[in-house]
Amino acid sequence: HFKKDVGNLFDKQFPNFNNYVIPGYRAPMQDKGRPMGGLAQLQSSCIQTHSQRIVCENPRIQAQRLNFKKISLLWINTYFPTDSQQEHFDDTDLWKVISDIENIMDTEEFDHILLNGDINWHRVRKNAFCNIIEEFVNRIGLCSVWQKFDISHTNIHTDNKSLSTLDHFLVDPELLKVVEEAEAVHFGDNLSRHSPIVM
Repeated sequence: HFKKDVGNLFDKQFPNFNNYVIPGYRAPMQDKGRPMGGLAQLQSSCIQTHSQRIVCENPRIQAQRLNFKKISLLWINTYFPTDSQQEHFDDTDLWKVISDIENIMDTEEFDHILLNGDINWHRVRKNAFCNIIEEFVNRIGLCSVWQKFDISHTNIHTDNKSLSTLDHFLVDPELLKVVEEAEAVHFGDNLSRHSPIVM
């Protein structure tokens, strides 16, 4: 979704939700390839919470702090760069995303954190890209809910055979204790190679 007024579209399609949408973005002179951004966070309007959007100039990151009665949750939605699966690659964009997430964590006050999205991190790969993300996740003290809820995959590659788990809910260990269910939902009519994930 590239339209700048995409928030109005979400208002019409999801009238019972408060939405925060970042349109898809391509850098100047980029006329092909996947865009950055294209992020959406929706909250049911019947849930009593006060949300505060967190300003971040990186189109790959979207963040809010949700203040409930007793706790605050830092909710970060991300679209990480794609893993080239090459040992030597331009990691500038990857490190920028990591740095901006850590900056948000360092400057915001919160009790728990949920970092979710297309992380493009398949944990069984031990290449340079995945090693950087593994070290980052360990450094900030988060764990994937897939450690508790075993799933087969979230992505089918273009060869229609290879499966990988690229999409994650990353949470702090205390929050993981109260997660009751999480799964990838594999619909036969899904037009994306990524399956929706639910927690």
